[in-house]
Amino acid sequence: MTLTPLRIACVFERADPAWRWLDGKVVWRRPLEWTYLRSGPSGPVDRLLKKPLVGRLKAGAQLRSGARKGAYDLIVTHLPYVAAWMSDIVGDDAGGAKRLAFAFNFTDIPAGVQAARMRRSFARIDRFAVFSTLERTLYARRFDLPEDRLELVLWGANPPLEEPGPRVIAEPYVAALGGEARDYATFAEAARLAPHLTFVAVTRPWSFDGVLIPPNLRHFVNLPWKEAWSLVAHAEAAVVPLRDDLAPNGMITFVGAMHLGKAQIVTRSAGLADYAIDDETAVVVPPRDAAALKAAIDRLLGDAALKNRIAAQARAFAAAHCSEQATIAWFKDFLDRTFPETTP
Repeated sequence: MTLTPLRIACVFERADPAWRWLDGKVVWRRPLEWTYLRSGPSGPVDRLLKKPLVGRLKAGAQLRSGARKGAYDLIVTHLPYVAAWMSDIVGDDAGGAKRLAFAFNFTDIPAGVQAARMRRSFARIDRFAVFSTLERTLYARRFDLPEDRLELVLWGANPPLEEPGPRVIAEPYVAALGGEARDYATFAEAARLAPHLTFVAVTRPWSFDGVLIPPNLRHFVNLPWKEAWSLVAHAEAAVVPLRDDLAPNGMITFVGAMHLGKAQIVTRSAGLADYAIDDETAVVVPPRDAAALKAAIDRLLGDAALKNRIAAQARAFAAAHCSEQATIAWFKDFLDRTFPETTP
């Protein structure tokens, strides 16, 4: 008996046009037929505006045309601005397709006129996948969404490295990686308070704007993936310094280092509370408190048993809850709930 494929349109904005999310990795009771639409920057206009306006319009037009013809059973968008644009372009008539906004994660939550527009956009979407419990509440309130339409899906990914590259910093050091909602001023101040230790930061070009970098802090900008994660892999410990206790960010970096078996010090944030459990999977410190961060680093590096225990528990947590296989299991369950029919 030949089963009718479930037809999925997957809209993304990644730089790599060959990215294929879960295609070929999910085995469901019906075959999955994927169509990928890249809404990223396209042509000189997008380069001039530094925004993917043309790319989004082109992908949206393709999606709208296919949806109106009944070509899709499910539309999956990645990242919230893509979800809003595709919802607006497709409109109310998606040809019967269900809509899933995956990776629904803001660095800065829109307000005012933009939030009002997005409320209308998001009202058309059936389900949202968020990476933290905090986001369920924040986004439900901001966009007038029923909270049960937002599902917690812990960030799931394979380890960022199979094997690290060569060690390039001989002395012991702690490393911080990432750019979203970070507080590198506090990280730099902690380095200033600990001149005996080398600090390493791998960031965006502007992450240290206005910050005086002490001599024991080595700053790297936009390193290639393997070089950046190799610096984390060889560090004595990793640090995730966040700007406040409500930042719904940092989980990609935190989970990546968990997979590498790295003990970490992280800023206390409701956005990371599903991942960073104090003295179990991390050492948690108050926001914007350089003295507390320095004390936590000293404590972790001075207690090998504590450091090894946290590293092992973090790696086990990531393997159980934050792997690509965990995301695949969630997606299969989502399909079961959304498409319960078994008609060939």
